[in-house]
Amino acid sequence: MSIILLAVVGLCTILWVAVGLAASWQRQHISEDYFLAGRTLPWYAVGLSVAGTGCRLEVWVLMVGLACVYGLAAASLAWGTLLALGVLGWGFLPYLYRKKLSGPAEYLERRYSPATRSLFVLLMLPALVLGVLAPALYMGGWVLSTLGLGYGVGQSPWIFAACVAAVALVAAVSCAYGGLMAGVWAGAVGMIVFLVGGSVLAAAAVHNAGGLTEMLQANSAPRLAWSLGTHLPDAGSPQPTLPWTGVLAFVLFVGMWQAAVSPIMVQRCLGAGSERDAKLGILLAGLLQLVLAALIALPGLAAVVHWPSAAGPVDQAARNLIDGVLGRQSLLGTLGQGLVVAAALAAVMSTVTGAMTAVSCLWTMDLCQDLLGRNVSEAELVGRGRRSSLAALVLGAAMVPGLFLWEKGLLDFVFELSAVIGPPLAVVFLVAFFWPRAHGRAAVTTLVVGVLAGLVLWVAADLGEEVPAWLVPVLHRAGLCGAASLVVLVLGTLAIPQNPRELYDPDATWSLAWIGLPRRR
Repeated sequence: MSIILLAVVGLCTILWVAVGLAASWQRQHISEDYFLAGRTLPWYAVGLSVAGTGCRLEVWVLMVGLACVYGLAAASLAWGTLLALGVLGWGFLPYLYRKKLSGPAEYLERRYSPATRSLFVLLMLPALVLGVLAPALYMGGWVLSTLGLGYGVGQSPWIFAACVAAVALVAAVSCAYGGLMAGVWAGAVGMIVFLVGGSVLAAAAVHNAGGLTEMLQANSAPRLAWSLGTHLPDAGSPQPTLPWTGVLAFVLFVGMWQAAVSPIMVQRCLGAGSERDAKLGILLAGLLQLVLAALIALPGLAAVVHWPSAAGPVDQAARNLIDGVLGRQSLLGTLGQGLVVAAALAAVMSTVTGAMTAVSCLWTMDLCQDLLGRNVSEAELVGRGRRSSLAALVLGAAMVPGLFLWEKGLLDFVFELSAVIGPPLAVVFLVAFFWPRAHGRAAVTTLVVGVLAGLVLWVAADLGEEVPAWLVPVLHRAGLCGAASLVVLVLGTLAIPQNPRELYDPDATWSLAWIGLPRRR
């Protein structure tokens, strides 16, 4: 354990928390301030926060490990979110912002039906806790205990548990009190920390590999021809994890759900001071995705050739790479490793706070408002938001031990869950804006059938005795689930009678007028 390393991590964490609390001071007693930052966020805060929130554990901490094993193909998943961000900024966001909606769930009620909104919330709440919060807290404990303190998860479970509790405590202190305002500004600072730490790791990896030219030449060797591909073919690669069909399925369904439909991302954009700020923020987030892809790919390409020990289980490859590249023999190595650990924690914290604010808004504004009545004071709304965010954090931490039961690794668990929940939600949202005829009963049917189809494919691939090769990649199953959801929605719209009491807002249909960038006020 190094004092310098822990000091770097501690200072970055204090800065992260202090900025979030300072930004939200005296701005958390009104529901719009707490849940939507008072709709006052500037474009650069929105962009940095959206990019930081999108930089989930599987996009950097584990994706660097994936790049160590599979090469450049891992970066394809970071590039895949660019289309989704474009759809969010120029497809969904103009309507959501102009109508002053609280999030995607409220849109579903206006576009489809109250039942669609309720079903969306019931699907998203467990997905956020089990599929986002619990894995993020797991990764926070893993980063702090393994990379920071040098204790493996299996070596000292109590230290790992204490690290998970520390990550949860930091998130509770800032986010539960300050709401979205604190989460956004802390996420913006965290993104800057991530860019610094990730750049240190990438630069050190390329330098130790002999430079960029030598590294690329080495990866061009016949035995490593797959490492420079944007996808992995079924033959001649370590494992058919990222075939081009799987990458396409990720772009159309999983990435669309994570970046364009998820309340985590949408809520941050709705907190912008204007539609112009929201769109400029998304543009900045898209540019940062290109940087994220480079910070994922460069260390991986260096490790493929020069650090064979980094290859292995994806969950361990990132640690092996950091130890091999930076080491702890010198002051620079210790400082560099501290920045890398701080960057990983910043990515994890952005995920945790994003999930907390999304859960609090879904629970308070979308579920409790209908179940418990709409005539509630501002103080009670904010109180419910704080209690629900803390409850989600506790539930997520309680579920962390269960992740050890998943033998295939954390990355596989996150992808499997995304392949079940994401495709039907993405289909329902996309069709809602571009096909006015779709209605609420068909949307509800699509969500139910789509999730069930995803579960059946998951079980079939996991427990089947003779599983077809095309069904093995999880992203293939996401594509099948998305295609099935689209078919169900089309057939349901044509065959199921529409509820005559449904209120359809004609403004919800996408228009070319939404493309323009509004003028500065």
